[in-house]
Amino acid sequence: MIPLEKHPKFYGYPYTIDEADIILIGIPYREAHHRNTLLVRDASNWLEDNSISTPQYYSHLKICDAGDITSDTDPKEVLANLPKMKTPIFFGGPHVYTYHIVKALKPSTIIILDAHLDAKDEFQGEKLNSATFVRRMAEEGIVERIVVIGARSYDEDEFQYVLDSQYIYPQMDYRLPKKEIIGDTIYLSIDIDFLDTSYITETPYPEAWGAGPNDLTNILREISQSKYKVVGADVMEYLPRRGLHHEAKTVARIILETASVINYIKSK
Repeated sequence: MIPLEKHPKFYGYPYTIDEADIILIGIPYREAHHRNTLLVRDASNWLEDNSISTPQYYSHLKICDAGDITSDTDPKEVLANLPKMKTPIFFGGPHVYTYHIVKALKPSTIIILDAHLDAKDEFQGEKLNSATFVRRMAEEGIVERIVVIGARSYDEDEFQYVLDSQYIYPQMDYRLPKKEIIGDTIYLSIDIDFLDTSYITETPYPEAWGAGPNDLTNILREISQSKYKVVGADVMEYLPRRGLHHEAKTVARIILETASVINYIKSK
């Protein structure tokens, strides 16, 4: 049994876990309770049907919205209870959850789209949080390669650590690195602050001088045309303080585009 709290269905998908190919799991921000995941679910129902990064329609995807992780749920417990061949997509909450998810799924490579390197040694007195989890993954050798695309906000020590690391491959532009760098199995993690503040502000640490939707689409399209096996994905750091509908729609669309990429690769 998967310990999740049930909420209205994302995009109205009717599928059960057994029927679906992709399992969607919400992660609430504690201070926002379930507001972040509920707003995204509501906004998803206002989207049109076509995928932008793949030649598909969202209504053809078999997605089960399994609900939200409860505050005392370990993501590893959720993943352990998912049937094999199901691909999870987590969304909503703090990026540090990615550390626990990747530790359980064990991909060869994680591709992170983020405004930050998230490779500080510590942040606010903590060794493991959303600003440090990339360094912890590298130190512990959780994955063979960590590709960070679009980082534009970091400190000197953090950047030097990344340059010296044999595990981390920073891409300051909006492209995938050479194919030799990426392994056969990947996990895709999108921090919504990857996008410029003209598109996304409802995130804890928004950053200007960022990517646009076309940059994100091009990366997703490049992944969809590859032979990589995507073992899971997440779309994180959505914290709605004002509840702007257009930003919730943007987050919902990123989730659907990510699901479309996963489905398109599976269908080849």
